[in-house]
Amino acid sequence: MSTANFTKSAEFRAMTGAMKFFFITILAGLMFIPFIWMVCTAFKPEAEAQLPHFVPHLFKPDNFLIALGLRPATLGGDMISVNLLKCIFNSVFVAAWVTTLQAITSSLAAFAFSRIEWKGRDKVFLLYLATMMIPGLVLTIPNYQIMVSLGLVNTYAGLIIPGAFPPLAPLCCVSSCLVFPRAMMKPPRSMVPAGCRSIWM
Repeated sequence: MSTANFTKSAEFRAMTGAMKFFFITILAGLMFIPFIWMVCTAFKPEAEAQLPHFVPHLFKPDNFLIALGLRPATLGGDMISVNLLKCIFNSVFVAAWVTTLQAITSSLAAFAFSRIEWKGRDKVFLLYLATMMIPGLVLTIPNYQIMVSLGLVNTYAGLIIPGAFPPLAPLCCVSSCLVFPRAMMKPPRSMVPAGCRSIWM
């Protein structure tokens, strides 16, 4: 069998497929190593957490009770109390509020910039977009000082308010608003409450 015919044969395709599957399996196994390390480290005591071995010499399932806040722990000789469920709740609560407020503020800003004609609209929009060039780390200390002056340190509002007005989200919403015709974005007058007609109409 010639080389050209062999490369087109079913045996060659099966062999190349097996080699691809073999290499993909190896790569997938390498990607699972950090997760295996994480699970094994979760059962290690503090003294073994930094040692380079997978299987702990002393299994300590109490780590999960400590993470759930059901049992106190010592770290460096100090008593600590960790409540993982509270941390998860804080993350979900803050993320839900930030996402909701971003959707509201971004859609309103996009409607004002894309569908309402007012003097200086384009200049204000460019000024709004110019804030994207400011790195977020530069705003960390000013935002903290503002939260201190407002008395919002160690509160949910201090975490939610700074992230509720992003500069990128209105830009994406403006692009989406410009795609739709005005007739599709303007509801019938009968569907709009009387108090809101001045806004939508």
